[in-house]
Amino acid sequence: MTLTDKLTVTAGGTLTFENGASLVQINNVTNTGNIIYKRNTTGMLRYDYTYWSSPVQPQTLFSLSPNTLSDKYFWWNTAIYNWNSVAAPGTTLMDPGRGYIIRAPQTFNISGATTIFNAQFSGVPNNGNYSVAITVSGANNLNLIGNPYPSAINADLFMAGNATTLGTGSSIYLWTHNSPFASNVYVANDYAVYNYTGGTGTRAAINPGINSSIPTGKIAAGQSFFIKGLVTGTALFTNAMRVSGNNTQFYRNNNDNELLTSPFSALEKNRVWLELKNNQGAYKQILVGYIDQATNAFDDGFDGEVLEAGNSVSFYSVLDSKKLSIQGKALPFSETDQIPLGFHIEVPGIYEVALAQFDGLFDSQAVYLEDLATQTTHDLRASAYQFSAEAGTFDTRFVLRFQSALNTDVPVITANDIVAYKVNGAIRIVSSKAVLKSVQIVDISGRVLASKSQLSANETEFSGLHFAQQTLLIQVTTQEGFVMTKKLLF
Repeated sequence: MTLTDKLTVTAGGTLTFENGASLVQINNVTNTGNIIYKRNTTGMLRYDYTYWSSPVQPQTLFSLSPNTLSDKYFWWNTAIYNWNSVAAPGTTLMDPGRGYIIRAPQTFNISGATTIFNAQFSGVPNNGNYSVAITVSGANNLNLIGNPYPSAINADLFMAGNATTLGTGSSIYLWTHNSPFASNVYVANDYAVYNYTGGTGTRAAINPGINSSIPTGKIAAGQSFFIKGLVTGTALFTNAMRVSGNNTQFYRNNNDNELLTSPFSALEKNRVWLELKNNQGAYKQILVGYIDQATNAFDDGFDGEVLEAGNSVSFYSVLDSKKLSIQGKALPFSETDQIPLGFHIEVPGIYEVALAQFDGLFDSQAVYLEDLATQTTHDLRASAYQFSAEAGTFDTRFVLRFQSALNTDVPVITANDIVAYKVNGAIRIVSSKAVLKSVQIVDISGRVLASKSQLSANETEFSGLHFAQQTLLIQVTTQEGFVMTKKLLF
């Protein structure tokens, strides 16, 4: 519903906007009477949180989710740079443009099948200008704000319209309340990121995550988000930023019918999305793009730093001392460019880097991943690149490049290719390159405690072990006769 002027709901009358519907208003006028505005979440479990912002006034936190425990309503306190519990959710009104997080109802499952939460806002629909505080104190620059309207807004227009407090642009971080998968390996329990360069999602490799879409710059009604400020001040939401449509689910784009076209939508963009994942559901996506108006230095609005959320895997490009989820680079593109990539994992094992999608000149441009640890350059257009790694942070192992090297896909077996680790009381040995022939577990005195031979596999596991706590030596022999010894504290 698009209105030029005021909306009036008379006494005794009702007007309900179903999930995905939009109310867009052109002029800055004051509405009269309450509407009902419905907003369905994606599937949730009991301990999941949704980031909310109210499209109406007055709206209390408790009445939005009355079956949530009273101490599970939070706001982001920039003074302490942490979450604050709302003291009285039953009487606390949701301020327009401010973000809140609310845990799922206590009646929802702890695990297993998820449930869609059917939120219902009731009040006078917000319209016109709304200012929200932006606080910056040193490196503490994250602010939780939200869409104040019963329609989606254009993120590009919001960022461009608030250059004083947000700089030439910023990055928007959208929480995806995806739940733990198994063994403390999280299914992309992370933030999706959006800026002028584009968006990165948190789609899981298997057992797909609850929020699987890549943000495309339309922030749905009811959605709050983190954004980084440049200086302390205020940010302004206006009707000119509102979008018709694009509101069927949180941060997912379905069409492009908007009141005012973003000046950044016409920029030349040539982008490549990479994803790091394993077969247990760990997942992280990054974006590198060659964009009109971007530079090779760090640019607010074109580069977005990684925002961690305790997830077991992180993946990023490296620019000087910054770790980026999104990196925008200057045009013209050069095939000789090389971009360092880093990653962090908490669970050792086999992972893979894959080419998720691409556009612009990358429709035909070659894309390679160079593994400096194994002296391998792999064609990502041909297949995903598999590798093994111990737990830890590795900021100098990978390079994204666009020309092959002479040693393309001729791997050298190194310590990085074979990992040994404990899992549920067992010892697992995994090789990403070579086929295993035999494995021996030896104590520091040289006594063989367990062994396996004639394996002809890339991994093996020793279970039912009853060793005392000690340092073990894992002696691995590959089919080619390569021998390696790994240390493991059992």
